[in-house]
Amino acid sequence: MQVRARHYFLALVLACCAGCAVRQQTMLDPDALAALAGRWRLDSKASDDVRARLMPLFERNERRWRRRVEPFDQPPPGVEPGPNTNDETFSNVRWLQGERQKEIQVLIAMFSPATQLDIQVDGRTVRIATDKGEGTRALTPGESSALFLNVGGFKVESEWKEGALLVESRGTEDNKLRIEERFAPVGDRLDKRLEVRIPGIGKQVFNFVYRR
Repeated sequence: MQVRARHYFLALVLACCAGCAVRQQTMLDPDALAALAGRWRLDSKASDDVRARLMPLFERNERRWRRRVEPFDQPPPGVEPGPNTNDETFSNVRWLQGERQKEIQVLIAMFSPATQLDIQVDGRTVRIATDKGEGTRALTPGESSALFLNVGGFKVESEWKEGALLVESRGTEDNKLRIEERFAPVGDRLDKRLEVRIPGIGKQVFNFVYRR
């Protein structure tokens, strides 16, 4: 009976400690909140260029893809060869490549930084609005939420850690993207670290600097 009591007491202590750890991670730091809130403008000279970094990687990936699929090239659905049919129209590979190029441009636009951030803090909720036409994101550290974009759905989780807001977005179902963001205010400067994992490209890390 004493052994069972000890086990129960130990389990209770561990549960309480785990709860304390979660609360410590998600507890709002008034100083961090005050430092994060406000309007921030991108310092492009001090920030990474997403397009310049990603385009060569996407182009290399597309060359590999074409070498694999060209031996099996077939015309796109509903297209029949005729006297005025050119190779591009008749080639299924070129048609697919055009669709893939559209997806690449969507991803580059998605990962490129906004030139302006408006961050508001209301209780435990952090709202982030940009000038990219994406709407306002509402994040409650310690809680999960769902996000749906034209590239697919995401499960979003956020937390406070060492004075910074961490946001992790994991693609759901067929969406294999994984995005991690870290917003760290330092005085009149906001450092944003973006880590993305893109199928066929791998892990890429970008750093952006914002100023008031």
